[in-house]
Amino acid sequence: MAGQRGDRRPVRGAVGSRARRDGARLRGEPPRLGNPAGGQVTAPGAAQRRRLPRLVAEAEAWVSLGLHPHVCGCHYVRMIDGIPRVFAEYVSEGSVADWIRDGRLYEGGAAASQARIVDFAIQLAWGLDHAHSRGLVHQDVKPGNALVDRDGTVKLTDFGRARAGAVTGVLPDAGMPGRTVLVTQGGLTLPYASPEQAAGERVGRRTDIYSFAVSVLEMFTGEVTWPAGPAAEEALAEYRAESRAGAQDGRPVIPDGLAALLARCLRQDPARRPASLADVADVLADLYEQLTATRARCRRPRTCAPTS
Repeated sequence: MAGQRGDRRPVRGAVGSRARRDGARLRGEPPRLGNPAGGQVTAPGAAQRRRLPRLVAEAEAWVSLGLHPHVCGCHYVRMIDGIPRVFAEYVSEGSVADWIRDGRLYEGGAAASQARIVDFAIQLAWGLDHAHSRGLVHQDVKPGNALVDRDGTVKLTDFGRARAGAVTGVLPDAGMPGRTVLVTQGGLTLPYASPEQAAGERVGRRTDIYSFAVSVLEMFTGEVTWPAGPAAEEALAEYRAESRAGAQDGRPVIPDGLAALLARCLRQDPARRPASLADVADVLADLYEQLTATRARCRRPRTCAPTS
């Protein structure tokens, strides 16, 4: 990449050992920022070349979110040798999905893991709320798209990155009259999909609220025990019943207040779900303080303007 406009800082090496079907991840240094950057290099296949304009549009939408403590920052996207390179913030400690699989989420016993899950949920809610406030619906919310930094900060990532999705237009959102949202297409992961998303119907912010609740449920269950997102409401009820019977196999119990909140988020009718993730985050912060007798670290984060 030497000599190209996008080569603003040296690349330090590849990140991770898993091959991605859509490209490689690199680690480098971002312009004018203190944290390392991760570069997503999109594979130059024929199908990808046909999708380049849409891939670039989605990356630019991610850049437009600006800097937020709970969104993985996308610094810039550059076309190099006819291929889009996305340079985003490097977050070192893996995804929430990794923390579920390797048990880090559950370290310290039941009380500690309960508090950690609620803390992660608060941060994820604020990251999503920020995206919604900028008119973007994520549409692929899941533990694998929430990254954890060294200090336990959770950052939402993958806004259509290196994916065959396209910005399909603007849709009204009943929760915020007069506002519209950009919606990506092709980002569905079935176990986390809302009923309307799984059915191929119109989606909005409340689709992300549903998938957010499914993700929090998985943090407690430790695995996906439901065949598809629309069945998560029933899975929540079953897990609560197991918890009351003491049959959750060492997994943390969902506090009653949180279970009630998740049940609201998992309603089949989008109009009956909470109106915003800011409301959800505030309820979770109150719950965290009840569980720990300490103030939640994240109430209403400050937002920075996009970098040029």
